[in-house]
Formats: sequence, structure tokens, C-alpha cells
Amino acid sequence: MTAQKMSEISLQNLPPMRMACYQAVSAEPENDSARFMDAWAAARGLRDVRRFGFDSPVSSEQAKAGLRGYEQWYSVPEGIAGADGVMIRQFPGGRYAVLRLFNPFEAPFETIPAGWQHLHEWVQSQADVKGGCHQCLEELVPGEGGTLDLVLYYPVE
Repeated sequence: MTAQKMSEISLQNLPPMRMACYQAVSAEPENDSARFMDAWAAARGLRDVRRFGFDSPVSSEQAKAGLRGYEQWYSVPEGIAGADGVMIRQFPGGRYAVLRLFNPFEAPFETIPAGWQHLHEWVQSQADVKGGCHQCLEELVPGEGGTLDLVLYYPVE
């Protein structure tokens, strides 16, 4: 992957956030969970939410059937209740090594795994950075020209 496809790696702290969480299991769980959560958020008048996600486990039977799992987290204010399969959780925040992938959806099955590999190798190569145990996250953010970028968050201590 070329350098123009990704940012430099930085260390950042994500603040605590209140999250609306929904998990999909399907052949395209990222898209299915995002469509569901976009409609769920719109029905509640929510705008400017932060949109995070991560792979979630599936059973061996589901995997054999070509299904994958993905969980979406949308930041929500106090007063928003879970409903329709959406749970509200308090995300405690944490420290992360962060890498932004520019327009990764041109070739997502190459670009995104390569980004995670690059980030993992960077964390492993740093003498003063140790991997953490909190949740890896992917955040959808607006890119240039109407595209979407993906920010990868690798937990560190």
C-alpha cells in the first residue's frame, strides 16, 4: 500500500463516550449494521454522531455459511434509550495508536487488512509503546471529494 493511502501513525486518547450499539451477522455486516444504525439514529433526530465499529465473532456454522459479524457503535447523548435491538453502553475511552486510511473502500479487502497489519507492526516495533487490551475500533469519517475515510484505533497502554 502506498503512503498516499494512509496517514502517519499517532498516539491519541479517545474520551469516554455513551454508545448506541448494534451487531449484525450477514454476508455484509458492516453495510447492514451501518444502514440499520443510520436509520435508527435518523429516527431519533441524531446528527453528527461518531461512528465506530469492529468485527465480532460468529459461530463456526455461521462462518461456514459465509457469514461474518460486525458491531456498530454510534455516540449518543444522555436521554437516548436503547430500542429495536440497540443497546446503550458506556465506552470508557482509552489510549490508541491511530492510522487513517484514505478512501479505503476502493479496495476494502486489501486496504483495510493492510492498514491493520501496518499499525500492528508499528506498535510491535516501538520500544516505548505496549499493546493494550481494550477494544480495537474503526471509525468512519468524511474524506476528500465526498469519500469516506477509515480511522483505525489500535489499543495501547
